[in-house]
Amino acid sequence: MFFIASKLLYFQLSPLTWILLAVVFRWRAKLQAWKRRWGMIAILLLVVFTNTFIHKQVTLAWQTPPEAMQHNKQYSAAILLGGLSYSDKERRTFFGSTSDRFIQAARLWHTGTVKKIIVCGGVGNLLNRDEPTEGGFMRDELIAMGIPDSCVLADTTSKNTFENALQAKAVITEASLQPPYLLVTSAIHMPRSLRTFAKAGLKVEPHPSNYEVIDSKNTFKDFLVPDVTLLDKWTYLLKEMVGIVVYSMTGKA
Repeated sequence: MFFIASKLLYFQLSPLTWILLAVVFRWRAKLQAWKRRWGMIAILLLVVFTNTFIHKQVTLAWQTPPEAMQHNKQYSAAILLGGLSYSDKERRTFFGSTSDRFIQAARLWHTGTVKKIIVCGGVGNLLNRDEPTEGGFMRDELIAMGIPDSCVLADTTSKNTFENALQAKAVITEASLQPPYLLVTSAIHMPRSLRTFAKAGLKVEPHPSNYEVIDSKNTFKDFLVPDVTLLDKWTYLLKEMVGIVVYSMTGKA
């Protein structure tokens, strides 16, 4: 039930949904004063959520900084979270745009920073539960990259971050792996993930990846040219922020 609720919440947190609702309310309003108000709200939402500078500043303040990627010790395991692949109707799986976390995990093993990699991910599709598991896909791909079978441990059942934490803890206990552990996921997802793993009783250190935003110089375009692709990025960012609140109330995120 929680899994379904989280998917519905993602739709409700979309700025595009808010803009469309404002347009509908303007259309349905009978008084001219309310038509103007809803029209202004729609325009304001569109301006704010398509502004690159605003999105950049909020994201930089939220995501885990790149300095967290530097390590000066060895870890028994890196826990690699899913959300980096998708499957077609023939059940073939492909890497998506967030696959930098996979590259980072493989790099950590090849450089000797971690001894093992724990991959976490079942089927995240709400409507099609017959898709291949992400955990299985990531395990096969890591082995194909030259990492020994014995160094890749897989959870193929978890559907969200809280279940990732519980299953990773179970894998660690079964394999008798001693701390410290690294957590590999996106920089935006990391703040919520660290809290969720701590709630599950598993202390991990961050190794952020696939940065949506970097601290580059601002340009004229960032301030004045709208970017509609940011509407989807805002949805993901807001989901992470609201997830912290959900976590504090339920212990799950």
